[in-house]
Amino acid sequence: MTDLISEIFGDGKAEIDKLLDYGFKFRDGIYEYKKRLVSSLDMTVTVADGRVYAVLTDPELGEPYTLHLVPEAEGGFVGQVRAEYEEALTEIAEKCFNLRVFKKNMTEKIVAYIKEKYGDELEFLWGDDYEGAIWRRKDNCKWYGVLMSVEGEKFGRRGKVEIIDLKISPEALDGLVDGRKYFRGYHMNKKRWLTVVLDGSVAYEEICGLIDESYVLALGK
Repeated sequence: MTDLISEIFGDGKAEIDKLLDYGFKFRDGIYEYKKRLVSSLDMTVTVADGRVYAVLTDPELGEPYTLHLVPEAEGGFVGQVRAEYEEALTEIAEKCFNLRVFKKNMTEKIVAYIKEKYGDELEFLWGDDYEGAIWRRKDNCKWYGVLMSVEGEKFGRRGKVEIIDLKISPEALDGLVDGRKYFRGYHMNKKRWLTVVLDGSVAYEEICGLIDESYVLALGK
């Protein structure tokens, strides 16, 4: 179940004030939280050196309970424990951690570039559960960039990829699209939006230039 912890928390960063408000206690460099589950097991969650650990204990036996970590283990009680375990960790993640949706180095550089040059922050219009956000101009509220985390199959990649959609002139779009580095807008107008996968296949400087062009085009006539 360490994979579950990684899935829930990713590389999110703990916010200390929120940990303490939630009920974590600080001792010897470790933040610790204890909870009695409905299943009558004791759950201890610790945050140390940026990592999260979770242990269940049977209070009657005074021993660790681990069946919920065994995928092959079945039964009503085990299922209940798994569900409670995941629910408790998810709540801690949502309330005490800054969970980054976008994690690729190229994406972080692009986000920093836009913030520094245009002063714009990502807007998560569809809620925290949707892996997509936009940038818009301040003067007319028009979008000039869309950032998404999607399955890479449509772009000839394996697993999840992070992509950016940018406005572009139809003439320039036709000259760029090659189905390898450049694609027609994903979930956008395919005549006026360009998609780039943020995996290094297109250089950072080139993407910045495309962002600048998109920003101008978003101004309109």
